[in-house]
Amino acid sequence: MKENTNEKYLIFKDRYFILALCFILFGIIIILQLVNLQIIHGKEYDEASQRRVVKERKVIAARGSIFDRNGIPIAVNRQGFTVHIVKTDVDSTEFNEILLRLANILEKNNDTYSRQINKYLTFNPVTFNGRSWDEIEKWQKNEDILGLKDDELIEEPEAVFKLFRDKFKIDKEYSDEDAVKIITLQYEILLDKWKFDNGGSICIAKNVRPETVAEIEEKHHLLSGVITDIEPIRKYIDAKPVAHVLGYVRGITAEQYEYLQHEGYNKNDIVGQSGIELAAERYLKGNDGMKKVEVNVSGRLTDELFGKPAVPGNDVVLTLDMNLQKVAMESLERNINLIREMGGKNNFGDADAGAVVALNVNSGEILAMGAYPGYDPAVFIAGADDKEAQKAIADLNDPDNKLTSEFNRAIAGTYAPGSTFKPLAAIAALEEGVITPKTPVYDSGKVNIGGKD
Repeated sequence: MKENTNEKYLIFKDRYFILALCFILFGIIIILQLVNLQIIHGKEYDEASQRRVVKERKVIAARGSIFDRNGIPIAVNRQGFTVHIVKTDVDSTEFNEILLRLANILEKNNDTYSRQINKYLTFNPVTFNGRSWDEIEKWQKNEDILGLKDDELIEEPEAVFKLFRDKFKIDKEYSDEDAVKIITLQYEILLDKWKFDNGGSICIAKNVRPETVAEIEEKHHLLSGVITDIEPIRKYIDAKPVAHVLGYVRGITAEQYEYLQHEGYNKNDIVGQSGIELAAERYLKGNDGMKKVEVNVSGRLTDELFGKPAVPGNDVVLTLDMNLQKVAMESLERNINLIREMGGKNNFGDADAGAVVALNVNSGEILAMGAYPGYDPAVFIAGADDKEAQKAIADLNDPDNKLTSEFNRAIAGTYAPGSTFKPLAAIAALEEGVITPKTPVYDSGKVNIGGKD
């Protein structure tokens, strides 16, 4: 009985000794690691952690709002998330992996990113996107793109794709599908390489979902140089009835950038393309600001220093009365449809369009003006992933489509003056003495023109 008790005690003692030994070994390992981190490499790690870079970051100015005469908002702004890339201390291999991760996050959350390369080169299948050879030749010769000489020009789009793979040092292990994503984002940087190399940020995606921002922030350790920001985004409020007057905004075109770059515009700006948005562009556009920020080696913001605040654009107040505008447009559409569907031998069923204008006769102010068919300006600020919006834009460019149109017949159409010209003719006749206020004029009530009374 005593021997059994001693055996149990010895076994317990051996286990205690082994456990104590394990603790001692773990302690030694931890101490050695602390010595390595704090003493041997302490200065090196401390310098790396304290390394900060001061960079300038643009602050986008909010576009001025547009109101009707009664202060009803038609075009305003909302806050939207954007994704940018800044240069960090990573090699090309790691940078390509970061771009691929970013593209996959955006696509997973149904967000789109800039694809300016698609203007010339599209994928699946690889083509030159219907561009003429002169355009492709000029593009390939561009020093900022490929910088090819006359004897180096490439006629096969697949070979251009391969050249981009080599140019951006995309590993052969990447599939063509993944390579396309990397090339697409690398191309955005290539278009503004000087800005990128000098500490500026390149906007990759706009109006992204909060889920995307959350995932990017959560995985920031895997996305060195990827930052998120907030920018004002145009928003239209029930603007379809006033579309032709209001117009719309889109990204600046190459032609617009040519003459607007000297006025402070850059390649990523949003500008008015028609209507009031275009006519009042210089008033609506604000002055962008600039802030100096402190970032770490991963490109993440650590401190905001100082800078110049953005100045919002001026608001524009129209003479239009939106309540009257809606009534006028509803009446115009209703009566056009009524005339088209109406029977009768003189009805050719071709009443497809019309215009309406209502003026204040005392001041000349335009209270309502519009044309039918119209369109919804909001489709132009929708994301590229919005299939309905993209279809609506395609329909606008379809000459056979009679349901929507950008053509403002109220001011751009050429029509016979009709009965509105009669008072002018009468006034001229009175002034020249051809008639007097008492001269009788026979009116049968109708005139036959082209087989129609």
